[in-house]
Amino acid sequence: MTNLPCGVLNVRKLPITVQAVEWTGGNLAQVQEFTGADKFLSMSDDDHRRAQGFTALVFDHLHQEWIPLRDRDLVMRGVDGEHYPCERGVFDRTYQVDGVAA
Repeated sequence: MTNLPCGVLNVRKLPITVQAVEWTGGNLAQVQEFTGADKFLSMSDDDHRRAQGFTALVFDHLHQEWIPLRDRDLVMRGVDGEHYPCERGVFDRTYQVDGVAA
């Protein structure tokens, strides 16, 4: 690793496989099966976050908080079993699909 000014390091993520499912806005049952029904909620039409384009919430147990996501975001399952959203553009730039999980 190369030390950069101010102690900033260049780092590379380890090549690990994680699972993901896309939230389409219409596949609530599929995403809840992936996360657990109590860990993923579709937002009601009167939720104030809808004005920002958010349509659902996923619970991140590592940080003990609900995180909003938009249609087309992916719900990721990390190495510790946690779930978190990943914007479609970020996903496309940083992940490679490695087949369908059994």
